[in-house]
Amino acid sequence: MPSSEIAQDNNLEDLYSEHHGWLYAWLCQRLGCSHNAADIAQSTFLRLLSVSSLPVIKEPRGYLTTTASRLIIDEARRKNVERQYLEAYFYHNGDTAAAPSSEHLALVTERLAAVIQMLEGLPDKCQRAFLMSKFEGMPYADIAEVLGVSTSRVKQYITQVKLAYYTLTYDGD
Repeated sequence: MPSSEIAQDNNLEDLYSEHHGWLYAWLCQRLGCSHNAADIAQSTFLRLLSVSSLPVIKEPRGYLTTTASRLIIDEARRKNVERQYLEAYFYHNGDTAAAPSSEHLALVTERLAAVIQMLEGLPDKCQRAFLMSKFEGMPYADIAEVLGVSTSRVKQYITQVKLAYYTLTYDGD
């Protein structure tokens, strides 16, 4: 079998031994930091390890670069959420307030990122209705007018967001 095809019965160990060095070099070039490249390379293979069964991969390098690129995007989003949280934290607590612990910051950032991802998975009008309601304090009737829907539809949008949040929070508990 050519090395560009990995059969389903081949394991992650083969994929790792054949392509880790290449992926690390690609990430070093792309990120400009060997430490971040090493972290993303390892996270890429950890992500594949979490898949119940490795699919047939005809182009391992393409598959790995796609997975690694998604991890880079996820990390950039997480850092953005963390930055925004810290800005809000110091805005509300004053610039002289003690910074939150790294553990607290990691927990909050992870949670906020999950909520953002949950919101992004909902229809646009759900997102907009929720944001107008919670962050702009708009009454449902005004939201309905902006969105061009009925007030009862706005209530349905808000309920859909609340249900998605509940599922995110309590799923598996």
